Amino acid sequence: MQDLGCLFPFIGEEGWLTIGPTGHYQGSEGIESEFLYVAEHLDGHQQTYTAEEFATAFDWKNDPQQATFLKLVETKEVEPSEAKVAANSSIGLSFDGVDDYVSVPSLEFKGGPLTLEAWITPTGLTYSARSREEETRRKVMSWNDHAELWIRDGNPSENLWGQAFWPAGPPTIHSGVLRNDVAQHLAFVISENSLILFLDGKNVAMSALQPKDIQLSANTPNGNFAIGAGIDPWHKDKINNFFHGMVHSVRISKAALYEDNFQPEPLDVMSSTIALYDFSQASGDVLKDVSGNGNDGKIHGATWIDAKGRNAEPSTSESKKP
Repeated sequence: MQDLGCLFPFIGEEGWLTIGPTGHYQGSEGIESEFLYVAEHLDGHQQTYTAEEFATAFDWKNDPQQATFLKLVETKEVEPSEAKVAANSSIGLSFDGVDDYVSVPSLEFKGGPLTLEAWITPTGLTYSARSREEETRRKVMSWNDHAELWIRDGNPSENLWGQAFWPAGPPTIHSGVLRNDVAQHLAFVISENSLILFLDGKNVAMSALQPKDIQLSANTPNGNFAIGAGIDPWHKDKINNFFHGMVHSVRISKAALYEDNFQPEPLDVMSSTIALYDFSQASGDVLKDVSGNGNDGKIHGATWIDAKGRNAEPSTSESKKP
């Protein structure tokens, strides 16, 4: 509910509080002494502030008129979707979590909304890190200067993250818990007014955006793209934060494909598709873009797994440099 707004009708004997999705609040007299802000800084550490300290630290002023609620998207229950991919959940590329990845030299971005999505089966995730420093970032995909979808390994309650890099400070949302050794569908939808994160077709996190928060124009028309690892935004040739598990398919679309809950399906080519990677080819060191747009990827170390769960023909790529 933190991204939709919250109402606390009973605080103490007569107190009440409403907090909007952007942190603005209104309430009974003196209510500021009854709650705290927790801010996550760019380096990942968290710090607690009183309302007055928060306003001073971030040069921010509360506007009670903005303490309103977002309309909750109408949702419907969906059945678990493992059966939809049961026939293909054992086929794909296996990433070792150490130095395996796929690189795509350049994807063209002409502006507008984006959707990043994938079918993956994570392996070896942990859920008991005692501190943020003990957690490990594992990137499912990373498009430098644009967006990325990743896992915070070690986080026991919210290990799925989506991040957009516009214009300077990266808007981030996170929620949901990915499971080990189960095929799951992830989708990160970026539009001009919101970020939405879906896990197995369910909206698990949504954040409203103002025009100043995000820019969908093509200031950076091309960007290196990686699957199974992250691209350092300050050093484009540096690959890090390696994913551990299997990837079955990946699609990047120049459209906000999902607003409501949905039943995940196998990924197909659409008119909005920038690239679609089908991991069932099971051989070679080139990951083919089946969208027809020619955005083939180079496999670095990851291993093909066939329908029987066996190692298929190994990739012939020896270099793990982008």
